[in-house]
Amino acid sequence: MHTPPAVPTIADVERELLAEFGPYHIGPIYYASADDAARARRLEAERRVAHAARVAAYLASHPRDCVWCGAPIGAAPFTMVGLEPMHVGRCQDQFHALAYGNDGDEHGVDALELEAA
Repeated sequence: MHTPPAVPTIADVERELLAEFGPYHIGPIYYASADDAARARRLEAERRVAHAARVAAYLASHPRDCVWCGAPIGAAPFTMVGLEPMHVGRCQDQFHALAYGNDGDEHGVDALELEAA
């Protein structure tokens, strides 16, 4: 599921990396020196923040419509289906009911409801 991107701060990303990998790892890479690991963590955090900023700028300048209902996605959470955005919730559940034959789901969409429509 995608949500409208909020660009995190570098310090927040560094804290997440430290909590996820520990003080001597950045992803699969081990650093024997805590200083080297801190520098690598900082570079990775800067890379992730820059990527989040690029994604946010792109999505802000390219408004998208839901592939299922046609309504604008706007600031609503969305997922990608076939490289197209779809609202999370009822649109996604109707698609899953039709595509996969689900009998019911958390939003009360039934495959029979779709056949009647």
